[in-house]
Amino acid sequence: MGVKGLTTYLKENRHKLSQVREFQSVNGIPSESVNVVVDGWSLLYAIYIQSGEPWVYGGEYTALSRYAENVVSAWKLIGFCPTIVFDGPAPPIKYRTLIARLQDSCVKPSNLFFRTSQAARTTPRSLAENRIAPPLGYTTIVSTLMAMDGVDVKFAEGEADPYIVTLAGKLQAYVIGKDSDFVVFNSEGYRGYIPLDELVWSIPAENGGFQINADTIPNDHDHDFQPVVKKKQRRQSPNDGVLPPTHQSNLVLLVSIYEPTLLAIHVDLPVPLLPLLGAIIGNDYASLDFFRSSESVVERVQRVASTLSLVLKEAQSNNAKKTRQILHTSNGGAMDVIGTTIERLLLWRDPKNPPTADEIDGFTETIVQSTLEYAVGSSASLFPDSDANGFQPGTLDCSSLNLKERVQTLYQQAYHLGVMHFRLMETFCRGVCFPGLFLEDPDKESVARSIGGPIRRSIWQLFVCGGGIPETDSSEDKDSDESEDKDAANPDDDDDDDDDELIDVIEEDTDDAQSFTEAEEDPLAVLRGRIQRMSFSESEGGLLEFDRSITSEVLEEVEEEDEEGEDESIQLPRQPKSVTEFLRKGSRIVPEVNPVVDILDTFWYDSADKIPVQLRSLSERINIFLRLLGSDTHRIREMISGRDPSDRDMRKYVLWILSYRWILQTLHSRCEEIDDNANRKRLREQEKWTRAESEAILSSLSSGQQEDNTNEAPLPPVTDRAVQLTAQLLTAFGTIQWLAQALLLMAPPGEQLLQQGPPLILGEAEKLFSGRIVHTNLTQQQPPELSELSKRLWTAASEGVENTLAEPKGKGGKKVKKNDNRASPKVEPRRTFITSSSRFSVLADLDT
Repeated sequence: MGVKGLTTYLKENRHKLSQVREFQSVNGIPSESVNVVVDGWSLLYAIYIQSGEPWVYGGEYTALSRYAENVVSAWKLIGFCPTIVFDGPAPPIKYRTLIARLQDSCVKPSNLFFRTSQAARTTPRSLAENRIAPPLGYTTIVSTLMAMDGVDVKFAEGEADPYIVTLAGKLQAYVIGKDSDFVVFNSEGYRGYIPLDELVWSIPAENGGFQINADTIPNDHDHDFQPVVKKKQRRQSPNDGVLPPTHQSNLVLLVSIYEPTLLAIHVDLPVPLLPLLGAIIGNDYASLDFFRSSESVVERVQRVASTLSLVLKEAQSNNAKKTRQILHTSNGGAMDVIGTTIERLLLWRDPKNPPTADEIDGFTETIVQSTLEYAVGSSASLFPDSDANGFQPGTLDCSSLNLKERVQTLYQQAYHLGVMHFRLMETFCRGVCFPGLFLEDPDKESVARSIGGPIRRSIWQLFVCGGGIPETDSSEDKDSDESEDKDAANPDDDDDDDDDELIDVIEEDTDDAQSFTEAEEDPLAVLRGRIQRMSFSESEGGLLEFDRSITSEVLEEVEEEDEEGEDESIQLPRQPKSVTEFLRKGSRIVPEVNPVVDILDTFWYDSADKIPVQLRSLSERINIFLRLLGSDTHRIREMISGRDPSDRDMRKYVLWILSYRWILQTLHSRCEEIDDNANRKRLREQEKWTRAESEAILSSLSSGQQEDNTNEAPLPPVTDRAVQLTAQLLTAFGTIQWLAQALLLMAPPGEQLLQQGPPLILGEAEKLFSGRIVHTNLTQQQPPELSELSKRLWTAASEGVENTLAEPKGKGGKKVKKNDNRASPKVEPRRTFITSSSRFSVLADLDT
């Protein structure tokens, strides 16, 4: 979330809009103690990008965890008291933006990677320009931060930005992140926004000063201010950005602080109108074109700010006639200000084509809805009966709730404990899913569908069992259609109704001066009256109903742009329960509506008592977990139980073993279901893993945490086959982890596993994976020698699935025949075969 062009505008006016502060520690003692609230996703991406770890191999999660520990430890050393907040599910109005981001950040880089030569695609420049975030980075960072002392980790139930600023106001704190929205939001007590990319670390010099990297200090040559830099001074390991110098007890951090009040003064607007400024300029909720193509982003910000300021001054002028006109227009004061501003911006863009009243009204509605996201986003909650900003895990009493309400409460507690992924909560409450994507062959079926799809469908069944996933009522759509037809037939009546409604709001204050004074104190007061237009409503079941009208618009837009030109358009689901998934299809993100199969038809649900699976005993949930994955084996059960001390150390490998087994079984089933098409069957056979590949990957997991030694080793080559196997493994792992979370089998990091508690710990298995080691083992000529641990992993992983591996191939790519006792018909050798290199052997055959 961010205002388009505002970051550039802030940097170009840094000397006017920010102030520089210094925080330091001497011998491990901070100079002062300061509260900071950190945007978790901004921190994750900043660490990931600055670390320079090669992303193409799938991620280095031990290194990522270590970087996060170093950053937060350094912050605590200089006196920061960090509270780190992560985003929750995005509002439906933002789905178009999420689709565009998936397209740009995942699908597009994959296409470029596989359409580029192997030599060019692995250059540092190419990898830096087409970067894809590591798929397990979120759970790795979350678990690392939660395990640290003195770090408070929170999870918003919606967009985190308004919640972060609200929390910062309560704590008298700064906000650290990389999002221009943090200078648009404001709350009492909020001390300002510190951009992550403007941090400068240094080590105190011996002469009592400190050494910094002068290149990172803003050098505004066009202004009088010039930074003072001592010449011929040796810099001692300066670090620019989020990563600090390591192993230092004396640190200095220089930060730039931007305050909303300074921005408001600079653009000549009241602070409460900054959200409106951001909405008109363009953000994740609204992106309207009010500008000329020749205008830069900075000029666009200036254009909107000056126009809005002028319109507001006219509204606040002492001219009584203009004041009455603003107050008594059909749209009300704030709405009239928005409409007038939009009209002038459109006239500036194209003076020859003035906008119509309908166009202005349409733009105004979009701007209003976008502004409301700023105004009410901080109080958004997934569950209507809870306080999203004040929820504390473990404080809700389930004894007085019915069964499905208990499931809802358990899920909410698990979410705020960090052991329920926000994407799962999005599906449970809204029936929408954005599966994780990573680098994969765009010419093949997406592994999110082929590998992860069947597991997710089981998760959706669990959610239905627990009262989640909203229903789609066809009668509502019918009533909506009838209402639209009626409105089209009687447009005048609709206008009259709207006028009456707005007049009622205005007539509450009969005194014009008093009304205008209140509007001046809170310019967004009129907009808040339209909160009923938001996309959620409280349902009878206690959940927030998902407004599928917004999804309908997304489906229609995506379908209209479909490059394949299919005739049938995607319709809204008419099933009682369904989930809309956004997956890659070819080179595009497309929606897929998946009806949820009735839970009573599955083998693992007892319809006699109808107790939700989530409320059953731990042993029953583990049984369901293993049976759904086809891995209910004695060895895996022993590893999960941890009865044997040696098995307790093996428990962290369970998710990887289950992922491996699931991939083998899924690829084997995909091959078996093809009977009538030899070419397709051959392609499916090629998808299967060989034993050599299996041993290479399992061996890499047993040495994944020995990551420090791999930094000095040369980078392995990147092959298409290794990339695809890695994508399958990471997708299977992430989806199986979702299934474990849906069954409440995941415990927060740092907790001791109890006999009756969840058997899996969040973030423990991710650190076993090193993409660099995986690709090294897969691409080397000789397979790695299996260690004792690797042999144990192979024994547990291969039990019962040996026949699903691809048949080994000999020279020339031919399959090696298996030795069996079945009699095979004798085939007479053809006499025309030449068995000798001599040409006279042909003449010898003629004599026989």
